[in-house]
Amino acid sequence: MEATPTGEAGATMLRHQLAVTVDIILSESYKGIYFGSPVTLEKLSSGFIAELRHFDLLTRISYVGRLLFGVPCTAKPLHITDKNKFFLLKFEVPRRRRIPDELVLQLAVQQSHYHMDRVVAEVSAMIYVREATSGRVPVPMVYGWAMTDKLLGSGFIIMDRISHAVPLENCWEGLSIEAKHRTIRDYARIVHEMSCLTFDQIGSIRLDAHGKFGIGPVQADKFEPPPEARDEAYERRRFNRTFKSASEWLVNLDLEENGHLASWQDFGRATLPADVKWSEAIEASNNLLMELLMAIPHVCQEAEHEIPFSGLEFHVYHPCMNGSSLLIVTEGSNAGDIAGILDWQYAGAYPIWRLPALPTFCVCDPANEFSPQSQVQDCRAIFMAALEEFSGPESTLCLAADARWDILRDLAAAMSLPWYRVQERHVWLENYQHYEEHHGETEDDEMDD
Repeated sequence: MEATPTGEAGATMLRHQLAVTVDIILSESYKGIYFGSPVTLEKLSSGFIAELRHFDLLTRISYVGRLLFGVPCTAKPLHITDKNKFFLLKFEVPRRRRIPDELVLQLAVQQSHYHMDRVVAEVSAMIYVREATSGRVPVPMVYGWAMTDKLLGSGFIIMDRISHAVPLENCWEGLSIEAKHRTIRDYARIVHEMSCLTFDQIGSIRLDAHGKFGIGPVQADKFEPPPEARDEAYERRRFNRTFKSASEWLVNLDLEENGHLASWQDFGRATLPADVKWSEAIEASNNLLMELLMAIPHVCQEAEHEIPFSGLEFHVYHPCMNGSSLLIVTEGSNAGDIAGILDWQYAGAYPIWRLPALPTFCVCDPANEFSPQSQVQDCRAIFMAALEEFSGPESTLCLAADARWDILRDLAAAMSLPWYRVQERHVWLENYQHYEEHHGETEDDEMDD
């Protein structure tokens, strides 16, 4: 009986045997599972998944790519954002096959607040916005996706590659003034396009089994229980995380997170960043919570009273349009155009006042250094002029863009952060006190007049 090779020779032989096994599954007669519309790769054979686990990540990604079209595929790292890793898929396309020669696979980064439902929300948002705006909002086309972590260790999406553009953070400093202004105007146009898409609740966008779009649970960077604690009852509660008002949404974000922390403290400690002390963060978070719970309803009701329809309908918005998720054209007559938008995992329907926030790239440079105030004001003027051009000066979107409602936009940003980011909540409360003092003085002056 011949001995089985050991060491490097044995590992090489095992890889060869596994490759042969997978190649049998993806034989020459295999033509792929993509036939013109996005496909889920959730329900692959257990044998295929079991064999795939023995390969390194790039090899596994290449085989997943091959699943789509049934042609050889290679994979290499491409780009990283806070929430996702991106890989380039290159296909060996035979003659007379109308398939892309390059696609991108986006692999979700699993953090303590990661939930596999995030992939469903992201895919749904991408498909909905792309279809509902007939491509006027530059969303990459989705080819395939999976929630499961059994294939690649996390959920993933396979989409178009936007090859003629680069992330804004990599090109902003080198763009001409004219190109930068073009980017700001295009951003305003995209915000206007999304503001025309409305739902009757706050939440993520959800594509159901019948191909209809509705509202699903809000997605946010909030603490989730450990995977083993996410039983059917928890998932049912989570699925109903949709809201009829802004105050209900913002209050519940923190209340629910605090409840999870109280029940799963050990997991909370284990997933806390190394530079944050548990006892200090918990105490600071609890101290701020009551103040926030009193302030939130008041400021939200002000907006509902003064911005028409702001409490009756909610508008599609992508809250993560920033330097890493916006792909910008850098050359030619279209330099500055936004050619693609990534990281749709937290997109959904939100109050109208959240949409017309001044783009973050107007406030901070790619190194997160604050821009000069005069430059920010110039950018705001360009942004507001573009919003008025696309939506009309008396539109609800333009009314909601008033700097007065920055207090609400800052609130939504702070409350969407993980619980231990207490500094942002503390700063917001200080700003809110100044806002209340100024607003109260303004009302007194109006009464005197």
